[in-house]
Amino acid sequence: MEIIDFQKISLQDYPDRISSICYTRGCPLRCPYCHNPSLVLPNLFVEDIQNQQGKFMDHLERRKAMIEGVVISGGEPLIQNGIAKLLEEIKTLGLSIKIDTNGMYSSKLEELLAKGLVDYVALDYKGYKESFYRAIGIKPDEVDYRPYEEWKKTLNVIEQSGVSYELRTTIVKEIHALNQIMAMGEELNRLLPKEKPPWYLQTYERSEGVLNEITLAEPKISSYPKEEMEEITKKLRVIFPAIKLR
Repeated sequence: MEIIDFQKISLQDYPDRISSICYTRGCPLRCPYCHNPSLVLPNLFVEDIQNQQGKFMDHLERRKAMIEGVVISGGEPLIQNGIAKLLEEIKTLGLSIKIDTNGMYSSKLEELLAKGLVDYVALDYKGYKESFYRAIGIKPDEVDYRPYEEWKKTLNVIEQSGVSYELRTTIVKEIHALNQIMAMGEELNRLLPKEKPPWYLQTYERSEGVLNEITLAEPKISSYPKEEMEEITKKLRVIFPAIKLR
């Protein structure tokens, strides 16, 4: 496992649990609003990851009486070949596990869920099908699979597993026009059963070092004003009552 760093304590990242978070390196997507380019484009950055997994497990062993869960984030953690072994080791400590994923590895997630190694999933919902490629920062001819269809497979895998999960979307003004955001809510109503998971919207926040400054995937990216995001959320709630604004 290429663990680049870990956070010892978090009160926010795993619902209703005190958790530790580890961040893995590597991701197949190039979302222009990504705040972690060192996790997505590791060849452009040099970090010492020597024995980070060992250090992380040592931390969990020492703090297992204080924390309740572990968040495996990225990058995209399901890209890692050793993830099943890591989760098995964490499970021996009696801790629950949350996976953050972009939805591009449905088979891998299905395997982990079948083994009982994942207790909660946070699934990115990048955008409506018409703007999906733009939201993930790649072109159809740059990959040998269909990202949007793979994301739908992942959603179905999670839903069929019965595991608790949430959806989350980072809203970028140039990528997520109002009609596209409304279409996303309508799409979720079609894809999901009556019992809906929480769907969290988070506003893109400008900061130094976002991926777009390196790849220039979008000429410009910006955020909706806070008041407009609150209005968008209110409109979406009519379509999808489980919507929340972070």
